[in-house]
Amino acid sequence: MNDASKSDSSVIVFDPDASALVNSIKEILGGLLGDRRLTTETDLFELGLDSMARLELLALVEERFAVELTEDMTQEFRTITRISRAIRNASS
Repeated sequence: MNDASKSDSSVIVFDPDASALVNSIKEILGGLLGDRRLTTETDLFELGLDSMARLELLALVEERFAVELTEDMTQEFRTITRISRAIRNASS
């Protein structure tokens, strides 16, 4: 293995669709909603993600992922897929 391939293999490219992003969001939601089985399409509003919890989620997402999201965007936080999309859009 040459030096170039060594350095290439040590580089971690952030893939916003990766399971790490989803798992991080699930971890945050687990703290807000209790330890529940969440899929990427679970309706979070049906699980009790009310307006106060959405604001807390907004703050935690901004802190964890270093993105700026608006309070209006929390209306879209219905699923993990939508939260992930908001993070990807804000980070690009």
